[in-house]
Amino acid sequence: MTILHVAGYIPVSILVSIVMTNNPPPEIALELQSSWILINVMYIGVVANPFVCMFAIPEIKENIILFIDRKKRRQQRQINANNDN
Repeated sequence: MTILHVAGYIPVSILVSIVMTNNPPPEIALELQSSWILINVMYIGVVANPFVCMFAIPEIKENIILFIDRKKRRQQRQINANNDN
């Protein structure tokens, strides 16, 4: 579990424990808990990150290698052009 997961789930853990220990639960705790669940959609990207990386990393790796090769070729051409002059 990463720090981001911990930071995301600490508020929910606190609110759930407050709701479970108080009968009836405070209205603000229920409201915060429901709003966190609605906002939780943002965390789907974090949870799905390993799956995204499995598919994206090979493409990113190829693009980085192509970028470095182009840069090296451009520098080599500039060096050759300067030596010819």
